Amino acid sequence: MTWNRAHDRGQQRVAAALTRDHLPYWWVRWSYPNRWWEAYFTGPATVAPLRSTDPADLAKRMKSTLKELAKGHLR
Repeated sequence: MTWNRAHDRGQQRVAAALTRDHLPYWWVRWSYPNRWWEAYFTGPATVAPLRSTDPADLAKRMKSTLKELAKGHLR
């Protein structure tokens, strides 16, 4: 059986849920070739994309990044 994108629907749903939970500052996608979630900051600061194979870890890091931005530690 050949792999196709439909096989990762569960991961895609998780990415959509993470995006909804962290709007308006983050957009999350499932990187099916790499097998991890990627979070992209959509605010005015320059933030490197966050990546994780664990969605709970990614959510924690997104929240932490926002806290650091609010403190002025990241730009």
